[in-house]
Amino acid sequence: MLPKYISDTGHGAASHLAPLYLSNVQSYFFTLRANHKALQKFVDSQLNVVSNGAVTYTALPWVLNCWYQTQKGTSMAEVGGYMPSNECLFVIPLLQQKHGHFSLPELKAWVPYLLIDQQNALITAREVWGYRKSLAGIQIPNSPGSNAVFSAETTVFPTFDRDKRGAVMELVKLRKGGSVGPFEPSFQDARGGFAQVIEHLGGVAQDGLSTLVTQAMDQAFGFLPTFNFPIINLKQFRDAVDGTRACYQALIDCPNKLAKLHGGGILQGDYTMEILNVQSHTIVEDLGLITDSNVPPSYNIPPTSSVVRPVFGQWANMDLEVMNGSVIWESSARRD
Repeated sequence: MLPKYISDTGHGAASHLAPLYLSNVQSYFFTLRANHKALQKFVDSQLNVVSNGAVTYTALPWVLNCWYQTQKGTSMAEVGGYMPSNECLFVIPLLQQKHGHFSLPELKAWVPYLLIDQQNALITAREVWGYRKSLAGIQIPNSPGSNAVFSAETTVFPTFDRDKRGAVMELVKLRKGGSVGPFEPSFQDARGGFAQVIEHLGGVAQDGLSTLVTQAMDQAFGFLPTFNFPIINLKQFRDAVDGTRACYQALIDCPNKLAKLHGGGILQGDYTMEILNVQSHTIVEDLGLITDSNVPPSYNIPPTSSVVRPVFGQWANMDLEVMNGSVIWESSARRD
């Protein structure tokens, strides 16, 4: 049996007890084209090296860029308070395969880049589920009439050099001309929203990947009735004695349950995404994002940034339950 967690609630605690409830989450989802070979190479280097072949992950040929504006985030298991938060994340859909016994591939998702502006949400997610969250300044439109500009700035290191100071810079910017609205509802449940995704992704899959995509779609329709969507993370902590080693390392299943869907639909207009290329955040390279050089001159894209064109965008307003996780695989290694 695991030892009892020594709670510091009331003593400056910043990590809170799961499950969590996120209320009135105004969400924006943008589907991005990706080079499958480059994306899989990144997944291999970060996830498939972990379990010595016990569990493997195959990337699907696209990436989601999501923006969440949460009005209330609170623990459902302990009494405290609530905090709002804003997030920008990049999500890779995956098929998980457990080896050593018969099992069908399972649809999962991994979030290698996640920027958030709220400290407690950052620490809780890192400590409990292993999310790779970083503190950032996030700008998200507040209403349908707000300018359609999304922005995330965080501490970056343009080049790795002990003699060069890091800086807070705009890492991701997403925009179009005019307002982000109007928000015209076109689905009222998860199945309707997913049907829109299938419709727009018809031309995104790359040659030779049709079987992979079909497997993923079949899995998705299986979880749609409850929409208990499993995020996976590599949860690990550096060892205090030898920082090149992990004192704990595991693959964690982190289910997110759609508690309420208040409505959603397609975002109108063509968006342009700018991603800063810095050595500390090699987002475009890692995710194999397909870039575009055909940009209006008025956008003044800096030469250090890459431009990505989303295939399409959706909006939704929802409540989420961030559930207790489960261990997919856990290292049994111990210090010599």
